[in-house]
Amino acid sequence: DNYRKAMDLIGYADYLKDQLTGFGKYANMTYKELYKEDPDYVRWVVRKASTGDGCFEKLQKTAAALRRLAQEASMLNVASLKIKLDLAGCEEYARSAAANRLYKNDTLEEQLHPCKRQQHCKSYGCIAQEYVEKHAEEDEEKIGVGWAYVTYMQDKLGKRLTEKDIIDGSRGYSTNQSDPFALPSTLNTVLTDKFYMNADDSNAHPRYMRLLTRNTQAMETLDKFLEDPIKLMKEIAKHYLEDESDESVQEVKQLFHRLGMDGSLSTWKTEHRLSQRHDHLFMLEYQDAMRNVTQEFAQWYRGQLAIDLITKEFPVREDGKKRNPERTWKSFLLQEVEYTSLQAKIKVANKYDGYGSLEHDGIKLFRGPKLAQLSVLEIEKELSDAVTLACNRKYRSGMDSVQLPVKIKPAIFDSADH
Repeated sequence: DNYRKAMDLIGYADYLKDQLTGFGKYANMTYKELYKEDPDYVRWVVRKASTGDGCFEKLQKTAAALRRLAQEASMLNVASLKIKLDLAGCEEYARSAAANRLYKNDTLEEQLHPCKRQQHCKSYGCIAQEYVEKHAEEDEEKIGVGWAYVTYMQDKLGKRLTEKDIIDGSRGYSTNQSDPFALPSTLNTVLTDKFYMNADDSNAHPRYMRLLTRNTQAMETLDKFLEDPIKLMKEIAKHYLEDESDESVQEVKQLFHRLGMDGSLSTWKTEHRLSQRHDHLFMLEYQDAMRNVTQEFAQWYRGQLAIDLITKEFPVREDGKKRNPERTWKSFLLQEVEYTSLQAKIKVANKYDGYGSLEHDGIKLFRGPKLAQLSVLEIEKELSDAVTLACNRKYRSGMDSVQLPVKIKPAIFDSADH
């Protein structure tokens, strides 16, 4: 009887999604249109129906229809993208002296990335050649142009948190090695800069935490960082590394990222043989603030649900080490903000000429005729406004707005150089 009731509900949901809702301001809108128009209302309906508390049959059926649409949407979000590649530019780069350099995955993120582990200590030219041979499909009409087909999926934990309605979405990962984003950044640029404009959130994680936290000390600390991040990182680089070069600033940037996920300043100093160096006061302040934010997020109702799920179902990481549930929840909460930001950027991209690779919080905007009518500053403003509106509406309704600027990265390899 329960099985038949469930099948009846699923069948009714499939029927209902194309029908008019018939209620309130959405009376002349189909359920499918409602799903796209007001996601906040959709989330409320689904969560209200899932509690069963005072839930009437109409609401259950409405929620069932919206869940079916959410399942379809998640499948669409996992669908393949067709990414245009500059094979001629890549071939020319492969003949240059720069292609003989050896790639070294120096950062922890690169060392954990399965593709980049395989690329370690190979020449850039060799990596480019292997990628093109395995993953690029030549265009049938245009010489020197190719295509890569990329599919993105959530990891198991992100998918599970989404299924349980704890988060609305998380980071998508390429299911194979065909995504140019899996390449060293120089090669990604060589292959895609001719056809795409790279847009991503400025200082994403610190801004996301500033958006989410209600901890006064953390807000003040993050505001200090965001006032002028480059100036501050140069100051920190000079303090610890006695150098303000781009390489040293990049080291400090990695340090801030580690502290953002509750890493240890003393561990970083030991790794860099700086144990005797006295600490910069702001770094101690930042370290404490980030740990306070982790505990704040863990105390949220959603945080308690997530930590319980992580502890029971995902206690161990893929590398066999024990997972820290609070820190893991923080990571996926930030990924939810990243997902919200990315959806806002996709809407803007679709107004113009579409997009290519999805690079965590970044997106590749296709350089088509519509986008060409705008200046870089105009594109940045439209993206920034869209992301700021979407994220503040979701996380800070009725509160002061936190700005989330989106920046276009300058093209390193101009098409004329190819």
